[in-house]
Amino acid sequence: MVLIVVGVVLVCVSAGLGLTAYTVHSTFGSDGRLNMPLGVVDAGTAQAVVIDIDRFSAVVPYLNALGNSRLTVSAAESVFVGIAGTQDADGLIRGTTYVVATRQDNAWATTTVPGIAGPISPQSMGAQHVWLEAAQGSDVDVVVPQSRPITMVVVGAGPLKSVTVGAVFDLPHESTYVTAGTVAAGCLALIGITLIVVGWVLRSRRGEHEVSVSTVPPNEG
Repeated sequence: MVLIVVGVVLVCVSAGLGLTAYTVHSTFGSDGRLNMPLGVVDAGTAQAVVIDIDRFSAVVPYLNALGNSRLTVSAAESVFVGIAGTQDADGLIRGTTYVVATRQDNAWATTTVPGIAGPISPQSMGAQHVWLEAAQGSDVDVVVPQSRPITMVVVGAGPLKSVTVGAVFDLPHESTYVTAGTVAAGCLALIGITLIVVGWVLRSRRGEHEVSVSTVPPNEG
């Protein structure tokens, strides 16, 4: 009976491993990459969009949880995209008119912060030395640093109108994880089935032996 129970447990564990391997492969694909479009941020006439990575990561799965995470930004014209410590980023855009974008109910909610400072430019922002990660262009991506708190700033040469944001998650050695999980699941399933069969055979033989002993007539001599 013990062998059968152990065998059933091993088969259940193997099923869990197999399901996990399948989920990882179906989610990240053969190249270990998951692209997650996050939609359009309406910036209106503001020159800058600000996204608090700490609040953002709380509602976006996988961000810095598995491997490397990157944020992508697309716009109609070339923009500067930078990630810096929150205090440094706030100091650079203070006084300008910008939009704060937050993720709510799978969509972007925006709040405009008015300012009276003069216009800023992607070139002037890019020249600052506070950025942990930065890129410039109409279709760029930046790696999300592990340090916290951090803020992403998107700056255009004029009114941004709208920017499209996405996330890319890279899972290193995805194929290794999937292969190892599949092999482990197969081995455990084989061992579990073997134990179930052996336990069933032993139990059957024990039952046959008990029956045969009970049917032996008593010695009347």
